[in-house]
Amino acid sequence: MSTRPEPHRISLARGWKYSKDWQRFFHKPTNLCQQSVVRLRIESDRALRSARLNGQILATSQEPVTSQEPATIQEPASSHASDSGAENSFRFGYDWEITSAVQARNELVLGWPNPDPKTQESEPQIEVWLEIFAP
Repeated sequence: MSTRPEPHRISLARGWKYSKDWQRFFHKPTNLCQQSVVRLRIESDRALRSARLNGQILATSQEPVTSQEPATIQEPASSHASDSGAENSFRFGYDWEITSAVQARNELVLGWPNPDPKTQESEPQIEVWLEIFAP
């Protein structure tokens, strides 16, 4: 039995803007202590071309995962996720430890290769969230 507490999750689903890449600002989570760990997690149906937090490049290399279950990702990786028992869809998952990079106001910029011009104005089809692990 694991004694590691469940993380507090903060969704970054809204507030995205598109110009050349997808951009979103967010504030530093409150009540962080010195032992807190902040992770940035992303799931997408397409591999990222680039990711930057406050101008710092985040690695986006992909390694295929053969599991049919959504992966618990420790490093940038891709996974096969089941779609409610229907046909499988390929999902890419990203997970970065960003504790030392988080500032009072943060800028997250995500880019994909060859975006579809018909969907550039809409919200990205991704899930983005912060996970905060406290002692």
